[in-house]
Amino acid sequence: MGQKKAFVSKVNRASLIFLSGLVIMLSGCHDDHNKPSITGVTPTSGQAGDAVTITGKNFSTTAANNIVKFNGTTAVVTSATSREIVTAVPSGATTGRITVRAHGHTATSSSDFTVNSSSVGASPTITGFTPATGLVGAALTITGTNFSTTGADNTVKFNGTTAVVNSSTATQIIASVPEGATSGTISVTVNGITAISSASFTVVSPPTITGFTPTTGEVGDTVNITGANFSATAANNIVKFNGITAAVTSSTATQIVTSVPEGATTGKITVAVNERTATSASDFTVESSSTSELAYVLATKSTYDEVNDIYINVDQILTFTVNPGTGALTAAGTPVDIDRTDGYKYSIAIHPTGKFAYIISSLEETITWYDIDDSTGQMTEAGTVSGPWGEVMTIDPTGKFLYANDDSNDNIWSYSIDGDTGALTYSSQSSYIYGGANSIAIDPSGKFLYEVAYWMDKIYIYTIDSSTGALTSVADTDTGYRPFDAVIDPSGKFLYTTSYGDDTISVSAVNQTTGELTDLGTPLSTEEYPEYLAIDPSGKFLYATHNSDNGISAYRVDETTGALTSIGNYSVTDGSDSINSIIVDVSGRFLYALDRYDDEVEVFVINQTTGALTAGTPAAVEGANAIITMGE
Repeated sequence: MGQKKAFVSKVNRASLIFLSGLVIMLSGCHDDHNKPSITGVTPTSGQAGDAVTITGKNFSTTAANNIVKFNGTTAVVTSATSREIVTAVPSGATTGRITVRAHGHTATSSSDFTVNSSSVGASPTITGFTPATGLVGAALTITGTNFSTTGADNTVKFNGTTAVVNSSTATQIIASVPEGATSGTISVTVNGITAISSASFTVVSPPTITGFTPTTGEVGDTVNITGANFSATAANNIVKFNGITAAVTSSTATQIVTSVPEGATTGKITVAVNERTATSASDFTVESSSTSELAYVLATKSTYDEVNDIYINVDQILTFTVNPGTGALTAAGTPVDIDRTDGYKYSIAIHPTGKFAYIISSLEETITWYDIDDSTGQMTEAGTVSGPWGEVMTIDPTGKFLYANDDSNDNIWSYSIDGDTGALTYSSQSSYIYGGANSIAIDPSGKFLYEVAYWMDKIYIYTIDSSTGALTSVADTDTGYRPFDAVIDPSGKFLYTTSYGDDTISVSAVNQTTGELTDLGTPLSTEEYPEYLAIDPSGKFLYATHNSDNGISAYRVDETTGALTSIGNYSVTDGSDSINSIIVDVSGRFLYALDRYDDEVEVFVINQTTGALTAGTPAAVEGANAIITMGE
């Protein structure tokens, strides 16, 4: 019985061992049946992003359950069956075997898949660039895809010439046109892959001026400019005569046909193309044409009477024509003797039409008017009316009214003007104001009059009756110490006042409804003893004389705020207290200063861009002692 049990136990153990081996064998056979294998790869080489088909068996039919790698870099599986996987070369892949892991097993390709060295990363593309043309050094924006965000990793070439990359993103590169570049396509190379533009970039050279004919001419004359690299499109060439823009009639790459513009003065010719400017080597001389602009000076000529051993003073009106190119003054007509007794004529005013002139005589207490010949500028006395004992006079912008100060009664007299004959008719007087007027300014609209009261340190403000010219006092405002002169800018927004006693120019805003003034900040410090003011017709530049060194200060005007910025100081004369007045001509091209010390009118050319002054040729005027004014 014991032997039988032992036999049975041996048999059972043997059976168990046999069954276990069978299970293991069968299990191994099942694993080999599900193990994936790779039989082929198509294509056998490519670049990042290229589609690749892997054939074999025992792949998972669920795409995500197949892990495909290119030399260790995992790829995205697009689709899968048990015998085929569709994937793509992943970014960053390198040459090596492809592996597929599925069902817990990994299959490896029998040969390497070659990742081209030029295909590490996605291929760059160029979709466009702006601008299409440019000079060496100009910035160019290139748009596209797959650029490197590191500027240095993008190699940009202009028709083969390497450029400097200023900045880059994945879709935009900003580069500069390199020295030596020629017209042609643009290329961008990233990671060894090169993209080439479909269009060509045109490299343009800066313009040059080799000459112009004629070298002198009047306003309106045709001028031919020769050179290189002009634009064949006339409007793309900006031509200027000493800063004044001219119209371009026609152009080629080597020639521009233009004409001398209105307001041009003698100086260089410039041609600007593609933001580059060429300047002529020599000046173009603007010649005088038929001159419509005239200048007038009151002067006292002294003549020695040998018989009686005395000097006789003769007051005269001197007329000058204005050279539109240089601003030079040329005596015109015959001087008009206006008095042979008192020798004191303080003010001259020209009617806005240029048809009449008015002279105030302080001692005679008269105002005399003259007809002006519109072709010669010659004056002929036409009439006289009683006037105040004063020396300040002005005409409103409409030409309907004349105003003169009365120093004896400290008020302002108003006159109406006959537009046909220039005759004056006394109208009224303003209310008494102690101190009298040192200067009178009227705003461009003709609605407000401002009286500068030197001894009161004030400006008195009046409204003007548009029908009668009568003045109504509305307000006054404090000024600096001893206000001397005042001007209003052409827009009527700002009033400027010199203060002789504290060496300043103040800026005030003009209320367009009431005429009242509001100070705009701290007055600007100037040279010592500022006196006369003048503003150019454009309102861009203001000029002030200063008694300390008999010079002129120039300022740029901020057209929005009225603020002044110094341009420079210009010497006029060595004489003491010799500048009696300054004025800017009606074209805004020239400034004139009456120099009593040197007996001449100083001429300055105004730079139309900067406002700077360049001294011209002065005109001799014996005994110059009163205001110069301009007319047409």
